[in-house]
Amino acid sequence: MNIEFSADPSILLLKGTEPIPAKKFVPNWFKKVPQHGVSQFTIKGCVPVLDSINAGYLLRLSQDFQIEYNMKDPESDKRITRIYFAAHIRGLPNIKFGKHDEYMQNHAEAHPAKQLDGNNGFMANKNGMTHFFKIINPWKIKTPPGYSCLFIPPMHREFDHFHILPAIVDTDNFSTTINFPLCINKSKYPSFKKIFEKGLPYVQVIPFKRDAWKMSISSIKQEDDKLADFKTTILNWYKNKFWSKKIFE
Repeated sequence: MNIEFSADPSILLLKGTEPIPAKKFVPNWFKKVPQHGVSQFTIKGCVPVLDSINAGYLLRLSQDFQIEYNMKDPESDKRITRIYFAAHIRGLPNIKFGKHDEYMQNHAEAHPAKQLDGNNGFMANKNGMTHFFKIINPWKIKTPPGYSCLFIPPMHREFDHFHILPAIVDTDNFSTTINFPLCINKSKYPSFKKIFEKGLPYVQVIPFKRDAWKMSISSIKQEDDKLADFKTTILNWYKNKFWSKKIFE
C-alpha cells in the first residue's frame, strides 16, 4: 500500500521538514533504557510499546514558531499568550503574531472556545486558553480507496509542551490539507516561553483500512498449551508466538 504526501515545491526545498516513517525518530529516553534480557527485564522487551513508537509516519514542523504562554506582559501587567511564526514562504499562509484574544485579526486559523463547549468547558480548561491555535500543515495526504488516517500526538516522545487534538480523516476522499489545533499542557507547564524549531515531529499519522465491526462478549477459555508455554519461556514469548511485523517505509 502507498500513502502519498505532497506539497508545494517551495516546501519540498525545506530539507529536514518532510514527513518521515515514525521508526526514524525513536525517543531518546527509549534509546537509553538498558537492553531487555534474562538478567534484567526492561520496556525494550515490550514489543507492543515499540510497535506504537514505530507505527505510521510523523509530520514535522515546516517553520519555527515561539509560544509565550501565560507570560506576564510588562506593559499591561496582565498574563497573556502570544504565538510568533517565522517568515512567510509560498505554500504556507502568512501568519502574523498577536495576543490570543485578538486571534481573528492576527492568526490565519484558530478555533474559539465556544466551539468546544465554551470558556469553562472541558477542553478550554484543559488547554488554558480561550482559543485553540492551529498549526498549518502544508502536506496533502492521500491513501488508497477504503483507507483513512488516525492523527495523534507522537506516542511515547519526550516533547509535551503541547499536543494536537487527535482526529480521524478519510484521506482517500479528502483532497486538501489538514491543519491541527494544538492544546497547551498547562498542568505541567503553567507558564513558559519556548521556540519550537522546524523539523520537530508533532503528529503521528497511522493509516488503517475502514471495516465494519460489531462487538461480542464471552467468557475466557484458557488454552492450556499456551499457558504452559508462557510459563516455561523466559524471553520473547509474545514476539515469537503472536507478533506480526509491521512495515512503514
